[in-house]
Amino acid sequence: MSALLEISGLVAAYGGVRALDGLDLRVEEGEFVVLLGPNGSGKTTTMKTVSGLLKPVSGRVRFAGSDLAGVAGWKRPALGLCQVPEGRQIFPDHTVIENLHLGAFPVRRDRSAAERRRAEVLDIFPRLAERASQLAGTLSGGEAQMLAIARALMAGPRLLMLDEPSLGLAPLKVAELFGYLKRLHEEHGLAVLLVEQQAGTALKLADRGYVLERGRVAVEGTGAELRDDPRVQAAYLGKLRQSTA
Repeated sequence: MSALLEISGLVAAYGGVRALDGLDLRVEEGEFVVLLGPNGSGKTTTMKTVSGLLKPVSGRVRFAGSDLAGVAGWKRPALGLCQVPEGRQIFPDHTVIENLHLGAFPVRRDRSAAERRRAEVLDIFPRLAERASQLAGTLSGGEAQMLAIARALMAGPRLLMLDEPSLGLAPLKVAELFGYLKRLHEEHGLAVLLVEQQAGTALKLADRGYVLERGRVAVEGTGAELRDDPRVQAAYLGKLRQSTA
């Protein structure tokens, strides 16, 4: 059986500098996969290439059995492939509800489907229901991140990709965020591909993980295997034990 997301031999570059150098990676249906690695290792570039924001030099990206070559980035959410970008990138001058409606673009012609998804999303994030008419730019950092995730969920993804969702959040908000991700994965069966610096917390949730280095996979394994791998501890995770003690 083919993976939900399958990346093979992927090469991507900025100018003449390679950011991905023959990357191979898989995410199975309903699986939680974490991407780790130092800055410049290719994590964000992987996300951008899969979501169609960056055209690869060579290699292949397949989603749900179909090759994504030639599929424009704006069409990919309708296939079930959605990304929550680093920095959230919500629309600050629009209300919470307006932001959610923008996320429902793939089902814009089916009003009942959009309304049904909105109800489901607000059930997951009740605080957003309380802020429904509030301008997104006035939300707290944690609430803004909830909105960014909720907006992506409006498209009905099969795979949710998140790039550094905990960036800039206080520790209590990070714990709350990962609680939502756990619920989406375990209760809703959503496949997740997560780029995250909070390695200890991320690996507790992960079915599997990859550590990237110079645009390639340096180490891969289950979440538990990566947590206990001395190479990962020494080279990539640094203060993992202290941060999760």
